Amino acid sequence: MEDFNQWISGSWMFDGKEFEHDPMKMIMVNEELIPGYEIIEMPKEQAEEISFNNKVVILRKTRDQLIAETDWWVLPDRNPTAKQLEYRQKLRDITSTVSQWSDFETFTWPTKPE
Repeated sequence: MEDFNQWISGSWMFDGKEFEHDPMKMIMVNEELIPGYEIIEMPKEQAEEISFNNKVVILRKTRDQLIAETDWWVLPDRNPTAKQLEYRQKLRDITSTVSQWSDFETFTWPTKPE
């Protein structure tokens, strides 16, 4: 699955400047790791919101891809199993709970049935 620490949705603006990295990413400065938001003097709350919103975009893109890979299960000439339908429903339900997540690293995808 996608690595939720990567930055793929494009750039964002802060203080009239354009950035492309996750503001929560740790950056090495003088042999010390410093969060990117501190380097550009962004409020931590704003950096967390930008980072969270991007992770949601990554999650949705991945979820959409996983659903698309199983679309053939539900074609009119097919008879999907209950497990296949349950898997697809779990994928669709993921975004309804996303605002409750505080740690994307502990997130687990539903298991795709055979």
